[in-house]
Order: sequence, then structure tokens, then C-alpha cells
Amino acid sequence: MRRLLRLDQGERLENRGDGLRPSTNMDLDPIATTEEYSFVIPDLVIAHFADKSIVTVRIRYLYKPDLQEDQYVDFNQIAQKARDFLTGQSDPNVFWEILNKKLALMILEQFPVIVSLTSELTMKPTSSDHFVNSSVVTSRR
Repeated sequence: MRRLLRLDQGERLENRGDGLRPSTNMDLDPIATTEEYSFVIPDLVIAHFADKSIVTVRIRYLYKPDLQEDQYVDFNQIAQKARDFLTGQSDPNVFWEILNKKLALMILEQFPVIVSLTSELTMKPTSSDHFVNSSVVTSRR
């Protein structure tokens, strides 16, 4: 029989040899802590070659260690920059991979508290591209 263990705020699990038990020892090493955030922009319409493509944008990023509370970024700022960048493209004949790489580098440049970013563009089929296809780019500082 499995038993569920409820942890109150500030508690963590500790293995003392006889199983996991709650521990309130919160002397965690902040260097060992990583913080990631992600969001999705669904069904963004982008002019691409002779078609209008419907694209789902997935952005996942890693913050630099030891951020102060006032250094976190509202993901809506990043989402709006990504949306503006992708829908404001002046050259509809650029490959998705190049567009995605430029997007990732632009976000890293504008948000210095982000140390790593993965951007995935997933395109629905169009009259010229009959398959779902994706471009995934990971950029790091």
C-alpha cells in the first residue's frame, strides 16, 4: 500500500536510511538551484514563402543563478518581443531555422538575466509544406 506524504511550506524530503521523511532544514546551496521558465504562443500566423504559416512558439529559458526578486522577467515581455519579431519579418523567404536562431539570439541579447534559451517553432502543414515540421534552437551565454 502506497502512502502519500504531504509537505507543508518550507519542508523538503530527507532520506535517513529508513525512507524519505520531511525535513525543515532549508540550508540549500543556492548554486545548486536552477530556475527555468517556459511558455507557449499558439497559432501565430506568419507570412512564409508563398503561404501564411500557422506556428506554435515554445520558449524555455534558464535564469542566471542568485537572482534578486526585482530581477525576474515578466514572461509577457518576452512573449510580446517574440510575437513582434516573428510577425514583423520583412523577408518571408528566410528558412525557419535561420529565423528561429535570430529569435533566440535577440531574446538573449535583450534579457541579460537569461543564460540559456530554447526556442521551438512548430509549423502546421501548408499547401507547399505538407507535413508538420519544427525548428529547435538552443542558445547559451
